[in-house]
Amino acid sequence: MTKNHLVDTAVRNLREVILSGELPPGMHLIQEELAERFGISRTPLREALRILEKEGFLVVSPTQGMTVLPITYENVRDYYVVREVLDGAAARLAAQKCTASHIAELHEILNHMENTIEPWSPSEWLNHNLAFHQLITVIADNMPLRHHLEEVINISARLFFPTIQIQLQRAQHALQEHRLIVNALAEHDAIRAESLARHHIATALELLSISRSPLLVAGD
Repeated sequence: MTKNHLVDTAVRNLREVILSGELPPGMHLIQEELAERFGISRTPLREALRILEKEGFLVVSPTQGMTVLPITYENVRDYYVVREVLDGAAARLAAQKCTASHIAELHEILNHMENTIEPWSPSEWLNHNLAFHQLITVIADNMPLRHHLEEVINISARLFFPTIQIQLQRAQHALQEHRLIVNALAEHDAIRAESLARHHIATALELLSISRSPLLVAGD
């Protein structure tokens, strides 16, 4: 097995356990334990950790060493500010390129989301919400944008959302916002699609700012 393959495998495995919550936000990472857990030597592990640090999953501090990105309001805000811009760009491009088949796929995802509202299933809703946003990035067909946006979506949706109570009322409003975005895509209205997508993310951030969930650690 080549060194590059070992590093890639370690990155994939570490990303999985972070996103699943097995390595929770704020957890201090001990390299010896991780090397033993994944059955690899320290050299490929260190490279894998550096990659995940660049991707934003890990942070390094002089006092704590390497830890899983902690959940603070400031961290969530920073990721959502970036998401607003990137989601808007993806929606604009998707409106120019989407087909009837793409619109049908998006409607199917939205129907699944609606089915999770009654009875309310936050985890299922989250999965379909993630699929919806990822499909728009695929339709946009811009590899650099897709690469960066999928990183941000993964972190914001998978790392932050499970620790923040997803309110049923917000889910219902988000579904309505999604339908408006799909309508704009179907009409190939790029300007409207971008505006709606940015508003969708900005609204989520605004609500978070108002609620300041007690599960978020104060960063100031």
